[in-house]
Amino acid sequence: MQAGDARFAGQKQVYEDLGIEMLEHALEGYNVCIFAYGQTGAGKSYTMMGRFEPGQHGVIPQVKLLPWQFPKLCFLPRTGVRYTV
Repeated sequence: MQAGDARFAGQKQVYEDLGIEMLEHALEGYNVCIFAYGQTGAGKSYTMMGRFEPGQHGVIPQVKLLPWQFPKLCFLPRTGVRYTV
């Protein structure tokens, strides 16, 4: 699938659609899991780890590469719980 295809989702889009919400739920105290299932060669490892090239980071490295997100997640006003990372 190519970037111009209507069904294409790049690494950043996958992270924004799944990773951020999962991280927020984890910080709220819930157990979370992204289960990558599929045929050999379908891109499961690439989706989760990606490549160490600009714009090619998978879900897991993006959590570590975006420390600016932690301030907005460190205080969750709806729960009253405070986190430090």
